[in-house]
Amino acid sequence: MRRILLLSGLSAAAMAVAWAIGFGAAVVTSPPIVAPPEDVVPPSNFALYSEVWRHVDTEYYGDRPNANEISRGAVEGVVEAIDDPWSVVVSGQDAPALGPRVAGAIGAWIEPISDGVRVLSVLPDSPAELQGLQPGDLIVNAEVIEADDDGEQDFLAVDTLEPLALAELLGTVPTDVSVIVVREGEAAFTLEFAPQDAIASEPVAHRELQDGVAYLRLGELSARTAEGIDAALEALDGTSSLVLDLRDNPGGDLASLIAVSEWFLDGDLYVTDEDGVETTTDVDGDGAARAPEVVLVNRGTGGTAEILAAALADRGARLVGETTFGRDGLQEDVSLSDGTVVRMTTKRWRTPGGRSVEEAGLTPDTEVSGRDAQLAQAVELVLAAGAADSSGAATSGG
Repeated sequence: MRRILLLSGLSAAAMAVAWAIGFGAAVVTSPPIVAPPEDVVPPSNFALYSEVWRHVDTEYYGDRPNANEISRGAVEGVVEAIDDPWSVVVSGQDAPALGPRVAGAIGAWIEPISDGVRVLSVLPDSPAELQGLQPGDLIVNAEVIEADDDGEQDFLAVDTLEPLALAELLGTVPTDVSVIVVREGEAAFTLEFAPQDAIASEPVAHRELQDGVAYLRLGELSARTAEGIDAALEALDGTSSLVLDLRDNPGGDLASLIAVSEWFLDGDLYVTDEDGVETTTDVDGDGAARAPEVVLVNRGTGGTAEILAAALADRGARLVGETTFGRDGLQEDVSLSDGTVVRMTTKRWRTPGGRSVEEAGLTPDTEVSGRDAQLAQAVELVLAAGAADSSGAATSGG
């Protein structure tokens, strides 16, 4: 009897030890219940995150994701819930690759976004323009084209590419590539590009047109642009009026916007309205070196280039060309504790005059199609305004 009791006790003790070990292992291996940051009011169902995490970790039959994978998925889910294509999540090492860039192999300004690569503008006479790529198009995937043994084209599908990888491919095009393009209101279609020498974006170009009219083109808003304007305006010294060309200019960062604007503006540049609080950005242009009478714009004029165009229009410049891109959001990179970077829209802007581009873009005062026709119209308006001023001055002086 004592032997039976002893065996029963040992069995019970072993079971207790096994239960304790199992319980301890579960406590150690199961994810902890995650609490939101102290300065954040969590949604009412925030506990579901920890709840589903625990079920997946303890009950899922197949290979379980590790804690880092689950956390990354949760972070991406939060950003996706914003429903803003310009807001994306990348690892810290990929952060510098975010934002607009020139894909020289196809001749277009592009930007990786959440669901592909957005075309911001196309360079004149580039493969992108010749193939019919347009600002606003979304490139969602690509296929590498190779010739088989018989010399026939063989399309080798590239697995769905992450936006950054797709942008890298478009920047180099190491072999013939067929890209899949989504355009609003149309069925998806493909365009083919072949390898070629990279096309450089010219930040500043200038020349003197007829009758003392100066022409200044800004291909981007960057530190290079701000530096190049000085030499360009010095070369144009002696001209009586200025046409500023911002066509196919995708903009740039805010620091570059302010540095460029100081050549043309003095005073308010744009305002933002966040949570009912209006914030004004001021430009100390010291009187501004040259104020353009006409600003050329088109569908490729976007981002901070739209801010500059709108502010100049508020001060009397005429917009000539086509409706602009319509990007009223300003993005900012936010670093998380593990090095992950979230690029998200943190501001919506409007001009000091109260205009907002929203998704409609800036509507020009004079709508004209065709690059040559747009420039000719700009010169005509400048000369007509100069003639009217001269006539008025002569009349008042007589």
